[in-house]
Amino acid sequence: MRPLLFYLIVCICLSACNNETGSSNTKNEMDSSGSLNKSAHVAIMTDSACYIGLDNLLVDSARADTMRNFFDSLYIKHSSFTKKNLVRNIWIDSCVITAFATFFETQTKYDGARFYSGSNSNNKSTLMLVPTIPGKNHDDVLVSIPVNPTDCNREFTNFNLGFAMANKKDKFHRDFRENGHLDSLSISVWMGRCVFIILKDLLRQNPSTLDGVNVYFAAYDSLKRNQRPSQKYQYQSTIILVPTRSNGKKHTDDWHILKSSSLYQKWKILSGRDGGLNHGELCPEDCP
Repeated sequence: MRPLLFYLIVCICLSACNNETGSSNTKNEMDSSGSLNKSAHVAIMTDSACYIGLDNLLVDSARADTMRNFFDSLYIKHSSFTKKNLVRNIWIDSCVITAFATFFETQTKYDGARFYSGSNSNNKSTLMLVPTIPGKNHDDVLVSIPVNPTDCNREFTNFNLGFAMANKKDKFHRDFRENGHLDSLSISVWMGRCVFIILKDLLRQNPSTLDGVNVYFAAYDSLKRNQRPSQKYQYQSTIILVPTRSNGKKHTDDWHILKSSSLYQKWKILSGRDGGLNHGELCPEDCP
């Protein structure tokens, strides 16, 4: 009989799993209608990822296209990858995004999550999500996050099992980063919890149309340490998050939806632009 609740296990190694869950009596920051209350808005604005302004989280659609094409030319078409499968994007189910956002809303000591790159046994790149707490470089925490419904994106409930996850990270380092010789292909990208809360807010407002998020791999074409302090290389890779709509068996990008978010409307910062969420911290330099 299938269990009533799967857990999204986000462990670096089995021996280190400590079932850290944070305080059980932390105040829930959602009001009865499911809308973010004042304390949640304050929390978002004081998150380290957002303190310089949420406008820095947005990359407009034209710029995003340029960055995605740049990733293709630099990494997808890299001569050593011709027989390997470095993917352009990975789709994440809405239930995974909601689970992380809900976790961050109730367990307020966590400040965000890392999107780690990994490589499967068939040499296909993938992603793994790891919650973090404030520290010098956002410390990874080994924690189980409840995911509902039970059939929610089995890949995300299965591949994040400690030792297997460590193997996928090591294999990505060997297969695609050439054991560090291609250091500009980022190991991970950290995103603040506000990103997950923004996405959950969108999903809550559009439950019948939005079904998840496409995580696109992209690359910068300039080194701007004043805007991106964690960026080490001019052509370093990053990620762009774009909400998706269900279209049969496909997931169609919605580049327009972010500007309709109640969070963005509240702060009046989008100026009618279309785009995706991009601002994060890169490893290297910002590594645990």
